[in-house]
Amino acid sequence: MVENDAVKRQLEPIDATCPLVSKVHREGQKYAKRGYEIILIGHDNHSEVERTLGHISGTVHFIGNLEDVASLEVRKLDPIAYITQTN
Repeated sequence: MVENDAVKRQLEPIDATCPLVSKVHREGQKYAKRGYEIILIGHDNHSEVERTLGHISGTVHFIGNLEDVASLEVRKLDPIAYITQTN
């Protein structure tokens, strides 16, 4: 992650993440810790999506378009949660 790279370069990282984006990260982390599979809906290659994926441990399925929905395969339907990219 960017923060790790900054520390390695002996730089002090400053978190300027939008509060709404931080909330998406927290919600994703909360559900992942509870064993949920997460579906993340957003724009492919968007920095917010990439950062969100990097903040959630566990199974996260990314949906960027209708074709992704058609090919979505979750291991179990319960429990499952979804989060979305902010606008």
